[in-house]
Amino acid sequence: EATRVLSGCGGIEIDLAALALPPLPDPTKPLVRPPALWAMARALRRQPGVYRRAGGVHATALFAADGEMLIAAEDIGRHNAVDKVLGAAALRGLFLEDKVLLSTGRASHELVTKALRLRVPVVGSFSSATSLAVQLAAAGRCTLIGRLRGERFLVYAWPERVA
Repeated sequence: EATRVLSGCGGIEIDLAALALPPLPDPTKPLVRPPALWAMARALRRQPGVYRRAGGVHATALFAADGEMLIAAEDIGRHNAVDKVLGAAALRGLFLEDKVLLSTGRASHELVTKALRLRVPVVGSFSSATSLAVQLAAAGRCTLIGRLRGERFLVYAWPERVA
């Protein structure tokens, strides 16, 4: 029997088996070094905008594995901030299979689902990951990083991509 999830945000039942998300290819690429992760987190925190000035919104950014910020967005909704970044990446035709997606919001199964659907291999969050996000990331070979603060973080799934 398929795992069923009742989404807290949308109130919809989700059949995870029906998502049919193929696992990411090579679970060792891209290789992301901790100093690059810390630099990404600092860059996201320092982005000009409401998140930096007042808080109360979420920020998301897409990075190259070396730490270069490619796209950033913010929104009152963490899912909307992620959608803005991934949508901009799609409009630009960016290759995502070597990128890092970093968010200030909780790492939920919706975030991991979006990353897997668009083939983003590394997802990070300033906050914690939900257990379902960890399960989905593990099944899809997505590196899931949480509690990225200062010079610390946790790797919940696929640590092979973290040097």
